[in-house]
Amino acid sequence: MDRPNINEASISDFIVERNRKHFEEISWEGSYTDYLNHVCNDPYRHTRTTYQLTFDMIQHFGSEAFEDSGEQVRRYKLFDDPFNNGKNAIYGLERTISRLVKYIRAGAREEGKERIFVLHGPVGTAKTSIIDLLGRGLEAYTAADEGAVYSFAWRFGKDFHTEEGGSLGFGSSRPDVAGLHNPVAVLSSQMHEHPLLLIPRQARRELLEKLWRQNNLGEKYPIPHKILEGDLDYNSKQIYSFLLRRYKGDWLRVMDHVLVQRIGFSESGGVGVAKIPPEGNVETASQPVTMDE
Repeated sequence: MDRPNINEASISDFIVERNRKHFEEISWEGSYTDYLNHVCNDPYRHTRTTYQLTFDMIQHFGSEAFEDSGEQVRRYKLFDDPFNNGKNAIYGLERTISRLVKYIRAGAREEGKERIFVLHGPVGTAKTSIIDLLGRGLEAYTAADEGAVYSFAWRFGKDFHTEEGGSLGFGSSRPDVAGLHNPVAVLSSQMHEHPLLLIPRQARRELLEKLWRQNNLGEKYPIPHKILEGDLDYNSKQIYSFLLRRYKGDWLRVMDHVLVQRIGFSESGGVGVAKIPPEGNVETASQPVTMDE
């Protein structure tokens, strides 16, 4: 049998092509109008809260039921560690994990007050492994089409002049104030805010209620409270207010400065997933001792 001819050039071409396709998939950018078209086509997917995204992610990896002591128990495949060939798989905690998933599902349906989950138990009971796999799952899910998440950036062209008469760049006979074609400054939302928060609150509520009615989503999913009532972070709110004053209330011109971007969760990149090590753990504390002790 002839062996495939693998050389440096073919390997390089393979890596370049794979990297290009991956980049195109996860690095979508578009205007605010483009983004609103996506929202109208699939309102639930583009308005998910963290609870909903996490629950959908767990479902995305699948589950299976098995019998244990005469009882049907569900095992969620995310916790088989599909990322490292099962190296950090969790066994024997199916009932505990099922309860956790049940609480996440309740949060996704906005049943009761918003919760923060604290995993408590003895050393060696997979608490860290559960959190690690949830984080890895979110990283993988937001890189897939089903888990696409979006934020936005502010963009400015070289002909954007401040109120004081200064400019962010050099003048031009064909001004590109919002940087639609060649932005000279792109300022990402520091908190990776949801693009729908750029719509004034009352108009946002009316838009979402209309989309929910048109798509018969009311019985299955509530309109997320944070999307209905949320607000921009401080920096984005200052930019938004400045542009709104500059354009004398013309919201569409303000939106010309918005570049909607797909983002992927990344613990190492500080996006969506964060791990804060404890200051100390009395259960695993150590201290030097002498032979006499």
